[in-house]
Amino acid sequence: MQFLEDRRVLYDPVEVELPDYCIKSVQEMRVRLASFIADSQSSELRNPLRAIQAACRQFLTDVPATEGPLQRSDTISQWVLNQAIGEFRARVDTYIAVIVESFDIDVDEELVKVMPPPVDEENQIE
Repeated sequence: MQFLEDRRVLYDPVEVELPDYCIKSVQEMRVRLASFIADSQSSELRNPLRAIQAACRQFLTDVPATEGPLQRSDTISQWVLNQAIGEFRARVDTYIAVIVESFDIDVDEELVKVMPPPVDEENQIE
């Protein structure tokens, strides 16, 4: 979890994100998750990690690397990046919440802010 807590692409405001850094960070996440998955003895951990890795692959498909650096001023590229980051965060934050709840892990406050709220079983609509 400490590795993911240091991934600002998961929680920094979208307007301050730089496309090249986001792409690099997600690429690093994807590679590192592969080793976490290989080392994991628990399917309860492996399955959400695989889902996060799949979200990384989808992000990298949605925001492909370009010939040169993406510019913040490039409106089309910024719109694509913002959309991809939103979808990426929604998927990843959900699976982080699953891991946190399953293993009762404390996480950094920055990451907690973007996680979905816990399910309140008493107030669920049936």
